[in-house]
Amino acid sequence: MRNIKNKIRLVSFSTVGVSLLVLLVMFLIKFGIIVPLQTTRNPHISLTVGVPFQLSCEQENVTWYSDNSAITVSPSGVAFVSEDRQFPDGQGTIQAFPVGSNSPSCTYTYTVVPWATNESKLVINETNTMMVIFGYKFHYPIVRLKTQFILPSMVVHGNVDGWIYYSKNRKLFKTKTNLDNGEKVTDLPFWPAKQRFIATPFGYFMRGKKGVFFSEDLVSWELSLKTKHPAWLLDNMDYWYDKDNQIAYIYVSEYSVKEGEDHLLYKGVIDASKRPKWETAFTVHSETALRKDSRLISQAARHIHLVKVDPYTGDVWFGTGDEDNQAMIQRSTDHGKSFQLIGTGSQEYRTLGIWFTEKYIYWNMDKSFPDQMVCRVERNYLNERRFLTPILKAGKTKPGVDYIVFSENLNNYFPARQGEKFRENYERSLSEENQVIAVNDPDYDKKELVANLTNGSHWSTFDVKTANGETVTLLTTTSEGFHRNKTRDNLGRVFGIKESKSGSVTVTELLTVSPYDPKIENARLEAIAQANDGTIYFQSFHSDFGGSVISGNLLWNGNEPVESQKEELKLD
Repeated sequence: MRNIKNKIRLVSFSTVGVSLLVLLVMFLIKFGIIVPLQTTRNPHISLTVGVPFQLSCEQENVTWYSDNSAITVSPSGVAFVSEDRQFPDGQGTIQAFPVGSNSPSCTYTYTVVPWATNESKLVINETNTMMVIFGYKFHYPIVRLKTQFILPSMVVHGNVDGWIYYSKNRKLFKTKTNLDNGEKVTDLPFWPAKQRFIATPFGYFMRGKKGVFFSEDLVSWELSLKTKHPAWLLDNMDYWYDKDNQIAYIYVSEYSVKEGEDHLLYKGVIDASKRPKWETAFTVHSETALRKDSRLISQAARHIHLVKVDPYTGDVWFGTGDEDNQAMIQRSTDHGKSFQLIGTGSQEYRTLGIWFTEKYIYWNMDKSFPDQMVCRVERNYLNERRFLTPILKAGKTKPGVDYIVFSENLNNYFPARQGEKFRENYERSLSEENQVIAVNDPDYDKKELVANLTNGSHWSTFDVKTANGETVTLLTTTSEGFHRNKTRDNLGRVFGIKESKSGSVTVTELLTVSPYDPKIENARLEAIAQANDGTIYFQSFHSDFGGSVISGNLLWNGNEPVESQKEELKLD
């Protein structure tokens, strides 16, 4: 009888334990802490306006059907759309039905887009760090301060001498093959941030929750700089090595969404002594500080978005946001001793990505409403004029041009208050007392539009090499703003951007990313590192890949539609 009672207790405890585990899993799924692996999903394609695309289906002898009369599909499965259409008219489904059957053998969902697609692509090879519960596969989350103690998280940090370094919680690993079979390097004395580390000739720097840590050998780490705000965005740290003087300059920026807080851009200097010396290179003051001191107009913003170093010159660039008068791009040509305001006054200068080629400086737009564009400016122009939106204190304003009031000594001299923007309707004399920032004066504003990629905000960028050694910049975008603006779809994307020797630019969509929850608009894959064999590692955020590390390869070709497709659809 006693044995029977014990067995009953064991069964009861087991039942309660399983029930609690089921409830825990449901809770973790509900709040996106773990994400079920999507084993099946309909292929999604983006259809470029005016460009035919060959669909495929393993089933032979099928009839193709489109649920949108604007998208035609030929008997052989070539899809074509003749004009641009946004949501909901630019979305739909294409299916292939076997002869005599009402059940489709192939189904595609599609979105009509104006940019190039289906020429090159990212092929996802592997989703790392999965776990299994009750036979179901789940993805681990990215580092979350409230959950990283419960479930292990993985973050890729970079490529050093052919080794891909990554962390799982507070353990650092390295590998040349598979992230699930890496070699342990060390136990970290801090929780690493979701950022690349940087490798200088004098040692390595890695961001933690609220600090920068330094190591000479990747094994022993010590706190080098304590920051007030955490490292949320990807490009918050960069460096430049001065070979002539054998000095490395480390730049670290702060980000938060706390109102009334200043944010700092730090500069660290390190030499053969291998002891970084830190100082504040620039203080981005809060709007609260600006209201108290209007002279801070070109130094105040909500937060810092990124800091990047120009690999051709060593110039350091940083960007801020979010409102028009807070959106700024600034540059230093003297290793952070002083900064010049390159552009401000519109969302065209609100950026999360700045990158460089020999002839141009490029940037994207972090805005959640149309239009989201990629812009660039020639180096030669900046070297001559230095500004796109200069502070003017002489001459006259121009009708039709937008200005920000920089200073005024008379009430109502300008039709806006200090720090506000206005569109001029007649000429006004400028002076030391009455100054403006010219936002879009064509005599100064010489930036070029590279591509209009309107659907959601643009995020980070990362340069990778193609199979033949050419450089392609990967640009991550989200659908942020879709539910409000109803632009195209609720998908994130990865674009490839390549500048030719002549200066022309190829911009093409490489991959679409679905959110794990349709309500979420920030699903994205951000490129972190590239292995020597060409494999690219991405960190997944809010996508149906979960918070995993994704690896893939870039197939870059830029092929034109084949002539047989053009002939079949009778295209010019």
